[in-house]
Amino acid sequence: GTTRQVLSLITNPLDVMRGNIANVHRLMAGRPDCLGVHLEGPFLSLSRKGAHDPVCLRDPEGWIVTNLLEA
Repeated sequence: GTTRQVLSLITNPLDVMRGNIANVHRLMAGRPDCLGVHLEGPFLSLSRKGAHDPVCLRDPEGWIVTNLLEA
């Protein structure tokens, strides 16, 4: 069975993504089975965006990565 998990988050506006990351971080404090978060975006190609909102997709920029890591 599954003993650990990494929660996946879909692309959203950056402030929403930061809030979601912070929520997972808080959850991890009391849940040893939660190992972290996997971000599916926002750095995706429009041609391969699947269900992701194209308005929220971004070109890779260092400040965005830093911003999300600080959440």
